[in-house]
Formats: sequence, structure tokens, C-alpha cells
Amino acid sequence: MQYSNLDITITQSGAGYDVEARAESGDIPLGREHGPLNLPFGNPDFEKWLKLAAEGERSNTIFVRLGHYLFDSLFRDRIHTLFVRSLDLVLSHDNGVRIRLSIDPPEIAVLPWEFLYWPEHNDFLAASMRTPLVRYVDPATGFGHIRSLNVRLPLRMLVMVPYGSGLDTQVEEKAIEQVARRFPERLVVEFLRGEPLTAQDAARHIAAFQPHIIHFIGHGHFDPRQNKAMLFFNDSGGRLVPISGQQVRQMVHNTPSIKLVLLNACEGGSTSSSGQAYVGMAPALVRAGVPAVVAMQYSIRDDIAIAFAQDFYEALLEGDTIGHVDAAVAVARSRSMLLDPDDRGFGTPVLFLRAVDGIIFRTVREKVLGRGETLSTSRRPRTLHVADCQTLRQLLAIHRRNLNALTVQKEYYTPDVPLHVESEIEHEQMEIISVQQQIEKIGC
Repeated sequence: MQYSNLDITITQSGAGYDVEARAESGDIPLGREHGPLNLPFGNPDFEKWLKLAAEGERSNTIFVRLGHYLFDSLFRDRIHTLFVRSLDLVLSHDNGVRIRLSIDPPEIAVLPWEFLYWPEHNDFLAASMRTPLVRYVDPATGFGHIRSLNVRLPLRMLVMVPYGSGLDTQVEEKAIEQVARRFPERLVVEFLRGEPLTAQDAARHIAAFQPHIIHFIGHGHFDPRQNKAMLFFNDSGGRLVPISGQQVRQMVHNTPSIKLVLLNACEGGSTSSSGQAYVGMAPALVRAGVPAVVAMQYSIRDDIAIAFAQDFYEALLEGDTIGHVDAAVAVARSRSMLLDPDDRGFGTPVLFLRAVDGIIFRTVREKVLGRGETLSTSRRPRTLHVADCQTLRQLLAIHRRNLNALTVQKEYYTPDVPLHVESEIEHEQMEIISVQQQIEKIGC
């Protein structure tokens, strides 16, 4: 399915809030409208539904009524017309509209926009593949573009389970193992579990394993009084201790292989309502350069969290939604509703995204090497088309740095060196040879 974008930006405007909506299809603008955001703060009915959702009361009516209020506040007048026109243009071609929310005021960002409900169609927008909803961070605002989308299969997932959480993590771990068994050529999983996991241990494993996906199962917390987001890891004695968003950011920001982080931690998706909107744990990871983060804005029931994770990863790894994180989240939300429509679980996951088109990776298949086989240079396509001496020398330096880092990884794993490390070492060696040949050819 192809998507056009509907970008909705909410900013402070005096004592109120302004909404700008921009619709586009590819590079073709479809329209741009402005209007006020008229949230019914102080309305007892709205405040009631908002409170009941936050408290975890069970009733689909709560989410319908709350989502209806949010929809009417956001899609008013000409913005509503632009929304409907955008959908009409793409749905006739069996495509969809990606709704990208960029919200500056923190007191507006904390509202559960994932419950947006379109009354004319009796539809929760975020739970439909036709209208996936994301919290968007424009890479042009200083976070930088994703360095590379291409990944060689299998994808590597690192599952981190701090010791002593008291959670029933075995069921979720088995669900992830089932996904890996279903897609043995697409996913390999390494678990950190069963013993204390310090932040330093986690950082070392991330650097060594170079995962594409990190899945955290544990506890998280957001303290609105201090504007601090935390995940709980262990200290050296096995006790659970809080780790700040800044510390978690340091774990991942030097690992460009990471395409996705999923936080199954209570309140892991919460942002601040009294400080900048990007003080929450998930935005801190996006700020560190992670293309996509899925986190929970409320506590989530274990069985729904497990079903969501399994459905999400399966959608991310197969079919038309492979690599499309926004569509995969929408599929998993829809199936969570089937599991229990009266539970808030379908609206609890929040997708923070900086991938412009929702794609966080494109897969490149690798042949699995047998014993004694080597990787022939003739089987790799040449990727260098325009060459000059400066570019080639810079590229050569990059591949040499990559090779040095991989060599360190190999020493870490010896004697049981994973196949993907050996394969990537050979890849970097071949790229070095290729670039050196280019340098000789043009006489640098």
C-alpha cells in the first residue's frame, strides 16, 4: 500500500493553540490549511472520558467518546475538508493517508491522540492501515536523516529483560521466540535475561551485537515533577535502579544499526506535561537517532502487550508491510481490538517516528555460507557510481573504521563468532578492495 502524508502541526498561539495541516502525495502538494485547536478543557464530559481512559476503566464507549472529542477538536472546518479530500484522493486507488502529528506544547502532546475516532466512518484512525497515525519528528529539524535503510537479512533483535522485575516475562519471551522460529531467515534473537543487567552491560552488548531492533521488557516511569523519564535496570547487586532518558540515549546513539526500539515498560511512552515535549523516554531515543520507537503511554495488560508485540513483528517482517513500521503498528492495534475491544490496549502504544515515509529498513537477502565457502566479490552489486578522489578517500576511511569495529566484535565473541559478524567483516573487506581499485583506476 502506498501512502500520502497529512502533516498536522500544533503550536502555541497566544493563550491558545494553532493547527496547521498540510497534505501531499509524494512531492505533490494537495493543500494547506490553518485553524484553531479547540480542545474542550473544562468540559465535564471530556474530562470524565479522559480520566476514565487514564485510570484503565474498561469500556469501548470511553474510547469512542474520548476519540470523538479529540477528532472534532483537531479536524474542524477547512482542516476537516482537507482531511476528507486527502482520503478521497488516495482511497480510490486502494492507498492510504499517513497522519503525522508534530505537537510542540507538552500539555497537548500528552493527550492520547491514538484514540482519534472518525464518527462518520465509526473508525479509530490509528487502528486502520488506511490511516496510520504517528508522532513525527522531522529529520530536517536537527536530528538528521537515517544513514542507511538497507539491512542484510537476518535482522538482529536484542531482547533486554532486567532481573527481578516481577513481571511474567517468560510468556512474552516465548512469543518473540515464536516469531523468530516462524522467520528463521529473517530474524535472529539474542536474549539478555536471567541475571542482573546493568546499564553498562546493556551498552556493551549493544555495541557488540549491533542489533537492528531492541526490545525492552521491564519497568519504566515518568516523574512529571522532575520532568524525568526512566527505565529500570539492575545495579551490580541485582537491585532495580532507575536509568534516565539521557543515560539510555547514551546506550544507543553510537549504534547506527538500530532501526527500532520497542519499550514494553509501563509509562515508557509518556512525555512531559510541564516541560518540553521531548523529555519522555521514547523521544529521547528518537533524539539519539533511532528511526522509530514504540512505547506505552499507559500501563498495558500483559496479554495485550504480548499479542501486540507478536502481531507487530510478524507484520513488520512479511507481506506488503515489511519494513513499514507505521502500517505494522496499525495492524497490531487492530488485532488488539479484536482481542479485547473494551481494553485501552489498542491505543496505548505510541509510535514515535522520524522516517519520512514510514519505512525503517529495506531488506537485502544474503546467502548463508556453508563451511569453507567464501563470499565472491562478483556477487555484490557495485554501489559507487560517481567517484572523485576526496569522496573515495572518505569512503575508504569509513569502511576501514567499520572493519576495525567488527574486528573488535569478533574478538568479543571468540571462539563462538556469529555468522553475521563474519559475513559483515568479509563485506567490509570487499568494499575496501573495491574502493582501492576505484582509487587506482582514476589515479588519485
